[in-house]
Amino acid sequence: SMVMPSSPEVGKGIVHNHGRTPPMAQGELWSFFDLIRDSGVLKPREAVNRDHRRNGLYITPPEIASDMVACAHALLPSQSYPIDFGDPAVGSGIFVAALVGEFNRGDIRSAIGVEADERRSALTAERWRHIGLEVNSDDFVERILGDAGDVNGAWLAQKRNLVIANPPYVRSQGLDAARVSHWRSASGGKVGLVPDARSDLYVYFIFAAHTWLEAGGVAMWLLPTEFMFTRYG
Repeated sequence: SMVMPSSPEVGKGIVHNHGRTPPMAQGELWSFFDLIRDSGVLKPREAVNRDHRRNGLYITPPEIASDMVACAHALLPSQSYPIDFGDPAVGSGIFVAALVGEFNRGDIRSAIGVEADERRSALTAERWRHIGLEVNSDDFVERILGDAGDVNGAWLAQKRNLVIANPPYVRSQGLDAARVSHWRSASGGKVGLVPDARSDLYVYFIFAAHTWLEAGGVAMWLLPTEFMFTRYG
């Protein structure tokens, strides 16, 4: 299946948002060999794994991505629903791959990914350029809930009716207290709920994505089961 751009703006590839502090890495889903081939950077596998653990990044198995997209498909109003897809932690695009495997070509109207790491953004934009994926190099949570609000976040104006993601799982202790304060305040104003101060990073991804969804849209998340047992959960 192929996603055809719905306008000249879709499919341009990476969109840079300059002038902000480089955000926390998120969504590292490229395989070890993809990273070597596409970037020319050779890092020992142990070093890559350490980077993943430090930044709260966990690989999404393709079969889980496929199951999630299939489940989301069943929740949509109709099987021919025009899809405006979004992934706030797109990484290498594992959910994009599952999307084009699940839906017919004409059902996918647009697709947007957000990726904090600029090098990964470029790799992902190049990999999925042929299907019209727009990749934005930006900090998803900070762009929506941060102290600068949604300034220069043009992709935010393009509301999504389907969001599927595997957000990073950084513990609350590893988050900047000043940024969290802004996120919590903005969540109260935009979503109507204020997360507990001890919430981990993925909670803020969920709250921020709620403002990106169209009314009646569907969001599906790959989350740790701990949220069912924690106070903030």
